[in-house]
This record gives sequence, structure tokens and C-alpha cells, in this order.
Amino acid sequence: MPPQSINATVTNLLLLGKEGERKMKRILASIIVFLFVFSSFAVSPQKIHASDNVIFQDDFESYPVGSFPTGGWELVYNGAGTEYQKITDSVPPSKSFQLVGRYGWSVVTKRDFSSSASLIGYEVSMLTTEYAGGAYCGFLNQPIAQWGRSYATVAFSDGYLVSGESQLQTFSLNTWYRVRVVLDRNARTWDVWVDGVLRAEDLVEAHDPYEILSFQLSVQWLMIYNYYDDVKVFETTPTPNIKVTAFATSKSGCSPIPSVAQNYTLAAKVNVKNESPSECTFNVTFLVNETEFAFFENVTLSGDSAVEITSTWNTTGYSLGTYVIKAVASTLPGELDTLDNNSTDEVVVVTLIGDINCDGYVGIDDIFMVASHFAAEIGQPNYNPNCDINDDGYIGIDDIFTAASHFGEEETP
Repeated sequence: MPPQSINATVTNLLLLGKEGERKMKRILASIIVFLFVFSSFAVSPQKIHASDNVIFQDDFESYPVGSFPTGGWELVYNGAGTEYQKITDSVPPSKSFQLVGRYGWSVVTKRDFSSSASLIGYEVSMLTTEYAGGAYCGFLNQPIAQWGRSYATVAFSDGYLVSGESQLQTFSLNTWYRVRVVLDRNARTWDVWVDGVLRAEDLVEAHDPYEILSFQLSVQWLMIYNYYDDVKVFETTPTPNIKVTAFATSKSGCSPIPSVAQNYTLAAKVNVKNESPSECTFNVTFLVNETEFAFFENVTLSGDSAVEITSTWNTTGYSLGTYVIKAVASTLPGELDTLDNNSTDEVVVVTLIGDINCDGYVGIDDIFMVASHFAAEIGQPNYNPNCDINDDGYIGIDDIFTAASHFGEEETP
């Protein structure tokens, strides 16, 4: 349904008074249920704050089934036996690298690489056949300690995908999971995505990541079949990223719907964060039904900092009806993730002055509603933004008088 149809439907329901209000509540309840169900299946887009420069990648398609992959891969510990560590086509959809541990003896494979970049990372697809799991991947320095030292690992463990001390999510057997890790060697922290969803960030690496010499695919001391595919190890360069982290109006959260009296004002507030490490400058635009009503130019933020910007929408000249308000931060040069530059939409109804319950008529119930919230201020439990007609943060005698002075007014069809 296009926005114009939605606006007309809501407005018509409001004109029907209490029956319309009941219908509107049923519609809104259905929408909320739909959004809840949809969100359970929707996958959040991967946050992209950097561009990748591939150091090496391997999809294992070029190796014969039954062989150990060449091209730089080494078998450090042979787990269940050298014959188990091999290329297979037994797990759809293509060839993959099978690794099997053994009780009391792990399997470790590694591929050396060299990079002085401050940001390095890897991507790999992982699958396990038992909930105990045991498979893990990550960076490695094999010679530095008796059994080597691992960095920024991701593992299957007792029904969970884990990274460091953090449980990322549960997993299903015989299911591929796409893992992405970005390690900041200077900060000694790493972030983890699973299937494009950020699952953990700023996990702390205890050891010096500049010691890393290799990437590893491994399995702990368990006789479990595990599989890896589509490995990519990369250097990455930070790119600018601006994110709208919060948006609200001075009428947010009102029942039955946020409203503002015609010819009065409404405050809109947006929080914007610079998620990149360096300073950036951008613009912020406030929109009502996709038309600009406020513009903030050349907002400058230092790296990893945030700002709150407040604007005012004056409804003078706007017709009674339903409007959609939002804020948008401009796209920076080189910014890759632009979806989070937009705020969520907020629906607001422009009503007759004093029509607190949005039924198209200023009645004694509206005046009583304002009076019942008399003396309430923003932040107090009894504060109802719809009753604060002049939007000054306080429901006073002036708000009661304003509603009373418009008693009996009714929207015209």
C-alpha cells in the first residue's frame, strides 16, 4: 500500500470517532504482529566499515577429492590421522576441506602469510556434525609457544558458536555458517559477524597481534567431522561510516498515536555517530513526507564520537492528516554502508487544536484528558506529550485553556 493510501486510511478511521479508533487499534496490532514475525526471519545487513585487500583465498575446488590441499597449506598435527584431513565433495554444495580430530590429539592446519597492516581479517564457511563441535579457526603463531598461540578465533562449542569468551549464537548441525572477523592489531580488539550479522565487537586480544604468522583451520581433541570452505584472509582499510543511532519526536510513544495540534510545533531529535576513526563532516536533513523542513550543514564529528541534533516542525500551513517524519545523514565519500544513514520513520497525526484522542472532535473527554495530566513534566510518569499542546515540556493551565477554547470543533469531511 503506498504512503498516500495509508495516510488516507488512518485519517478516515480517525474521522469515525471511537469506532474508528477501535478499528485503527486493531490494524496497528496486526501491523505490530507482522513486523515481529518478519523480524524473526529477517537478516540484518552486514556492517561494512572497511574495504578488503585479499592476501589469499581458497575455495578448495581445484584440488582432487581425497587429497590434502597444497598452495601453502601445512598439516601441523594430524588429529584422527593424515588420511582424514582431505578434500571432500560429500557435503553440498561443493568441495570442502574435511578435518577430523581424535581424543587426546588435535588437528591443526595452517597457511602462512605476511602483513604489516593494522587491520587484518578472515572469512570462512564452517560446518560441524555434532553439537560438541570442536572446530575452530583464526590466526596463529605456531613457533611462539609449545602448542602455538591462537588469536581472534571462532569455534563450534557445546551447541554455540563462540569467539574468545563470547557466545555468538546457537548453531544447527550440518549447516554452513559464514564467519567474518576483523582484528584491529593496534587496539587489540576484534569484531565478529556470522552470516552477515554483527554478533560481537571489541573482543579483547590478550597477546600482541603483530606476532601473527599464519591462518589456521583446526579441530580440538574430538573425533568429530568438521568442514571448512571459501577461506579468505585480507587486510582492510577503514572507510568513513556515519550512523543514525536514535530518532524521536516530542510526541513519541503517545496513545492512540503521536499527534500535534495544527498551527503548533513538534520537536524532532536525532542522534548521529561517526563510527570511523577519523574526523568527518556531513549534513543532516529532517523530512516530513519526504519534504525537507530543517537542514543542518557541515556537521563535524571527530572519530568515534556522536552528536544530538534537535529541530522543530511547525505545522502551520499543513492540512489535518497523517505525516511521516524522519532524519537522514548525508553519505560520505567512500562510505559503503549507507542503510544506517536513515532514521526509522515516526508517524504523527496533525489534529484539530485540542483533539487529544485524535477522533476528529474536540470534546469534554479531550479537555478532561489534559486536565488529568495537569502539572506533569517531561520524564514524569503522568506526562502525556499529546496533552502538552504547546510542546513546552509541561502540561499547564494554558494547555487546558487552549483545549477548552476549541470545545465543540469538529473536522469537516
